[in-house]
Amino acid sequence: MSVYLRIMLIVLVTSAITPGVAAATPQEMAVVINLAGKQRMLTQKMSKEVFLIALDIDVEANTKNLHNTSALFDKTLKGLLHGDKDLGLVGTTDPKIVHQLKIVDGLWISFKTNIDAVLGGDKSGPVLEKIAKENLPLLTEMNKAVKMYEQSL
Repeated sequence: MSVYLRIMLIVLVTSAITPGVAAATPQEMAVVINLAGKQRMLTQKMSKEVFLIALDIDVEANTKNLHNTSALFDKTLKGLLHGDKDLGLVGTTDPKIVHQLKIVDGLWISFKTNIDAVLGGDKSGPVLEKIAKENLPLLTEMNKAVKMYEQSL
């Protein structure tokens, strides 16, 4: 095997086992941390929009906003895990961050079910209670992911 091939093999193997955000430049990491942090705000924004809808305040506009906020949270979460060119996100390979993002994803699945119910017109007490109850855990777990990104710098 040539020296060049050996070096390439070592680089490939080493990069495959080195945890972190996939070859992220400082600018890419800034985008990752910024958008990960924004996820926390989006959880609060969705809850506010839900309760404005439930109170019959500008229902049409708040329903549209809720749809857009939910879609952005979902797209960003997937982008943090797998990368997203449109958002300028590189996916992470750090096993601890991946694990944390999967915790967030599990909470998001349940939260999103209730958001989708509101988008479908369900403003019942049980749906609103679940959103109120699940909002803080989603925010808290996303905050843990943000801190992990910050510590990885």
